[in-house]
Amino acid sequence: MQMDPNDKLHGTVAISDEFELPYSFTIKAKGKGITEIGGISIRTYSAPRGQSNFEGFLLKHDFIDINDNGYRDLLLSGIYRINHDNESDAFSQRVIVAIFLFDPQIGQFKPSVKDEAVYFYESEGEQDGAGNRYRAP
Repeated sequence: MQMDPNDKLHGTVAISDEFELPYSFTIKAKGKGITEIGGISIRTYSAPRGQSNFEGFLLKHDFIDINDNGYRDLLLSGIYRINHDNESDAFSQRVIVAIFLFDPQIGQFKPSVKDEAVYFYESEGEQDGAGNRYRAP
């Protein structure tokens, strides 16, 4: 699928058997992509512009129950590539792992394991069309 800058994909993700959260994914004009889900916005896409990017451009997203509380948490993983010399194709790379645990009390993901290559910011939480925050049952 080809996406133009500022196009958005929308959908839902099952966080438990009874609970889904809406998500969106947007690629910005400078080649960075943002996933918004569960009160957090995360850079999960990086096109080959500048000195660094993600191998394959998109981090792998896995929703698994890491802390065994009945709710799926977000595990991001991939390879971070850094070009140290803009005049050649020489680069170094390292593994990325970032974990965001879902907190059912507030209906949001919270960072648990951070990686400096995975930029994120927390928002006020997901809301439905009426402005009500999503809460897990």
